[in-house]
Amino acid sequence: MKGYKFRLQSLLDTRTNQLENAQLEFSRVQYKLQLENKKLEELYDKLKQTNVGLKSVLSSSLSIDPFTINNYRGYIVKLESDIGHQHKVIADVEFELEEKKNIMLEAMKAKKILEKLKEKGLKEFNEKIEKHTMAEIDDIATSRYIRNQSI
Repeated sequence: MKGYKFRLQSLLDTRTNQLENAQLEFSRVQYKLQLENKKLEELYDKLKQTNVGLKSVLSSSLSIDPFTINNYRGYIVKLESDIGHQHKVIADVEFELEEKKNIMLEAMKAKKILEKLKEKGLKEFNEKIEKHTMAEIDDIATSRYIRNQSI
């Protein structure tokens, strides 16, 4: 008897490649999310530093320069706008990440189904081989018994 050959092996290989591609895409988007979160943290740090700088200018005993205060306030407004925009970017990336996760899970399910079919086919193949082997052993035992009886 020949060895077991899964007739849907090429489809299983394709599904395996699809899963690997989906996992790569998921990882890529995860990394992108980490970068965007880091940008947000940097924006918050800049905002905090700018507020500290503004407070130090306001609390200094030197004459208060309205132009400098206006520059600080303008920069603070810009940073707050950038932070709002960054939150939107992060929300979009999180949505994309969720989509990639769903695609990856579907690819896993599709591959798992074919792996189960392959396991089932291999089990049936092994059972047939075992039956065939047992039948050969029975034939040998029967022929020996008959030969011993005729002696």
